Amino acid sequence: GVRFTIHRQNHHEIGSVFDIMREHDIDRVCFYHLVYAGRGSNMMDLDLTHDQTRAAVRLIMDRTRAWFDEGGTPEVLTVNNHADAPFLYLELLREDPRKNASRAGRAHRTDGGALRPTRARARFGEGI
Repeated sequence: GVRFTIHRQNHHEIGSVFDIMREHDIDRVCFYHLVYAGRGSNMMDLDLTHDQTRAAVRLIMDRTRAWFDEGGTPEVLTVNNHADAPFLYLELLREDPRKNASRAGRAHRTDGGALRPTRARARFGEGI
């Protein structure tokens, strides 16, 4: 699998990560949000803005859904941002409130902020 830490200098490459994965038959990726603590505190200026973070997670959602729609079964995780799960929930409701209302609440599994929409889609079917 691929591990990719998202920050200001590389967030524009998320789409390329998906392209590389598909080209090389890699079906698992973990997108890590930048976490800075201790010596890493000098990296704070590399963190994404809230709008950039939302756009990055939205792109991950869109590329994951497209891959599933084409018959793939990738495992795509986001890690280290507890806001990802509610964001996914709200985005699914925004897309189709009637279809996704009951599913969206069950659509993710979180482990310390990890979001697994692809497993949820496989489990709950279309619309996730």
